[in-house]
Amino acid sequence: MFPVSELLSTLTSILRDKKVVVLFSGGRDSTIAVDLVRRADPSSEIHVLFCDTGCEFPWIRSHAFRVLSRVAGSWDVHVVSPDPPDLFWRYIFEKGYPPPRPDFRWHTRRVLVTPVRRFLERMKPDVVVMGSRLEELPEAKRREYRAKLLDGVGTGYHNPTKIPAVFPVATFTASDCYRYLVRIGERSLARLYVVSPELREVFGSGVFPRSGCWLCRFREYQAHFYLARQYGVFPARELWDYATWFWQESQRPENRILDEHGSPRRLSPEFRERARDRFYRLVSSLDAVLPGVL
Repeated sequence: MFPVSELLSTLTSILRDKKVVVLFSGGRDSTIAVDLVRRADPSSEIHVLFCDTGCEFPWIRSHAFRVLSRVAGSWDVHVVSPDPPDLFWRYIFEKGYPPPRPDFRWHTRRVLVTPVRRFLERMKPDVVVMGSRLEELPEAKRREYRAKLLDGVGTGYHNPTKIPAVFPVATFTASDCYRYLVRIGERSLARLYVVSPELREVFGSGVFPRSGCWLCRFREYQAHFYLARQYGVFPARELWDYATWFWQESQRPENRILDEHGSPRRLSPEFRERARDRFYRLVSSLDAVLPGVL
């Protein structure tokens, strides 16, 4: 990681007098990116954007809104959602799509990429700030992006809008991220991304816990989920129980519509009804403890 003072100086220079949109997910890396831009304090028109996808980990969503409330006095805060806001769940319960997995990321474009793209096309910023880090990229991509580093700040373009983008945490390692979050008082967030020997044993080597969709079958998301449950974050245990049941049941042939070759396709109407009823009971029980948590 480059010295923070140098990163701040470079950020100030890049962002000065520009219309800036900071893309904020509520996760570790984008939380650091928001803080770095705040500390850089460029004389700029700064907007921060959060996409409320409808399927985020609730504790990350809550953290996101806390951060947004802190910067609202200085920056313009924007929250976008899919149209309709419960689009993810409609695809699950009405259309019968199975839980997203690495080789079938049907939700990303629909609930995240499209709302963000539409906002950026309307806003037309000069530059977008993102929380991507080199450490989490494949080696070929790392070499490509290292060539674009400017005093520790990554530069490139936002895909798919092709708006110029900067990546202030590009050179941060996972350890750098942990130390930075602890230093700014975000220890409870930082611990949900720590790779321990136990986590490697459960999820394999090379896993980087990441926040995202709690029903998705991505190893990185499940590792984050696992840590939240270990630390007793509400309502990680309740959501883990539902997600585990859903993942297992959705793999059963009797709960899928089979094609002419016998391969499983969409979820069966009967299973969708059971899963929807169980989900609404879960939402009702969680609302009784913390209204609006989901």
